[in-house]
Amino acid sequence: MSADAEAAKAAADLEAQAREQERKEEILQRAAEIRVARDAAARPLPAAPEPKRTKTHRDFLLEEMAWLAKEFQKCANPSIPGFLVSTHNSSQCLVV
Repeated sequence: MSADAEAAKAAADLEAQAREQERKEEILQRAAEIRVARDAAARPLPAAPEPKRTKTHRDFLLEEMAWLAKEFQKCANPSIPGFLVSTHNSSQCLVV
Protein backbone atom coordinates (compact mmCIF):
# COMPACT_ATOMS: atom_id res chain seq x y z
CA MET A 1 0.00 0.00 0.00
CA SER A 2 1.09 3.47 -0.65
CA ALA A 3 1.59 6.10 1.96
CA ASP A 4 -1.45 8.03 0.75
CA ALA A 5 -3.68 4.97 1.09
CA GLU A 6 -2.35 4.25 4.57
CA ALA A 7 -2.89 7.87 5.61
CA ALA A 8 -6.44 7.79 4.24
CA LYS A 9 -7.14 4.52 6.06
CA ALA A 10 -5.71 5.94 9.32
CA ALA A 11 -7.85 9.08 8.92
CA ALA A 12 -10.94 6.94 8.30
CA ASP A 13 -10.16 4.83 11.38
CA LEU A 14 -9.75 7.96 13.50
CA GLU A 15 -13.01 9.32 12.15
CA ALA A 16 -14.79 6.02 12.92
CA GLN A 17 -13.35 6.02 16.45
CA ALA A 18 -14.48 9.62 16.95
CA ARG A 19 -18.03 8.72 15.78
CA GLU A 20 -18.05 5.68 18.06
CA GLN A 21 -16.87 7.79 21.03
CA GLU A 22 -19.53 10.41 20.27
CA ARG A 23 -22.20 7.69 20.08
CA LYS A 24 -21.08 6.28 23.46
CA GLU A 25 -21.27 9.74 25.03
CA GLU A 26 -24.80 10.24 23.66
CA ILE A 27 -25.86 6.87 25.08
CA LEU A 28 -24.36 7.69 28.49
CA GLN A 29 -26.03 11.12 28.50
CA ARG A 30 -29.40 9.56 27.63
CA ALA A 31 -28.91 6.94 30.36
CA ALA A 32 -28.24 9.73 32.88
CA GLU A 33 -31.44 11.52 31.77
CA ILE A 34 -33.44 8.31 32.15
CA ARG A 35 -31.94 7.72 35.60
CA VAL A 36 -32.91 11.24 36.75
CA ALA A 37 -36.46 10.82 35.39
CA ARG A 38 -36.79 7.42 37.08
CA ASP A 39 -35.60 8.80 40.41
CA ALA A 40 -38.06 11.69 40.16
CA ALA A 41 -40.90 9.27 39.41
CA ALA A 42 -39.92 6.98 42.28
CA ARG A 43 -40.48 9.66 44.92
CA PRO A 44 -43.75 9.12 46.76
CA LEU A 45 -46.54 11.57 46.11
CA PRO A 46 -47.62 13.82 48.96
CA ALA A 47 -50.44 12.37 50.99
CA ALA A 48 -53.84 13.65 49.95
CA PRO A 49 -56.23 14.54 52.76
CA GLU A 50 -58.94 12.00 53.40
CA PRO A 51 -62.47 13.16 52.60
CA LYS A 52 -64.70 13.78 55.57
CA ARG A 53 -66.56 10.60 56.46
CA THR A 54 -70.32 10.71 56.92
CA LYS A 55 -71.77 9.38 60.15
CA THR A 56 -73.10 5.85 60.05
CA HIS A 57 -75.59 4.12 62.32
CA ARG A 58 -72.69 2.77 64.36
CA ASP A 59 -71.34 6.29 64.95
CA PHE A 60 -74.71 7.48 66.25
CA LEU A 61 -75.01 4.38 68.43
CA LEU A 62 -71.58 4.92 69.98
CA GLU A 63 -72.37 8.59 70.56
CA GLU A 64 -75.58 7.67 72.36
CA MET A 65 -73.78 5.00 74.42
CA ALA A 66 -71.21 7.58 75.53
CA TRP A 67 -74.00 9.99 76.50
CA LEU A 68 -75.82 7.27 78.43
CA ALA A 69 -72.63 6.29 80.27
CA LYS A 70 -72.16 9.92 81.36
CA GLU A 71 -75.76 10.07 82.56
CA PHE A 72 -75.31 6.91 84.63
CA GLN A 73 -72.15 8.34 86.16
CA LYS A 74 -74.05 11.49 87.16
CA CYS A 75 -76.78 9.44 88.83
CA ALA A 76 -74.61 6.72 90.30
CA ASN A 77 -74.93 6.51 94.05
CA PRO A 78 -73.25 3.54 95.68
CA SER A 79 -75.84 3.46 98.49
CA ILE A 80 -78.73 2.89 96.03
CA PRO A 81 -78.93 -0.70 94.78
CA GLY A 82 -80.58 -1.55 91.51
CA PHE A 83 -80.64 -0.25 87.97
CA LEU A 84 -80.60 3.52 87.54
CA VAL A 85 -82.59 5.20 84.81
CA SER A 86 -82.02 8.79 83.83
CA THR A 87 -84.86 10.72 82.25
CA HIS A 88 -83.89 12.63 79.17
CA ASN A 89 -85.46 16.00 80.05
CA SER A 90 -84.72 16.06 83.73
CA SER A 91 -81.74 15.67 85.97
CA GLN A 92 -83.59 13.29 88.32
CA CYS A 93 -82.52 9.65 88.55
CA LEU A 94 -85.06 6.94 89.16
CA VAL A 95 -84.43 3.54 90.69
CA VAL A 96 -86.22 0.78 88.80
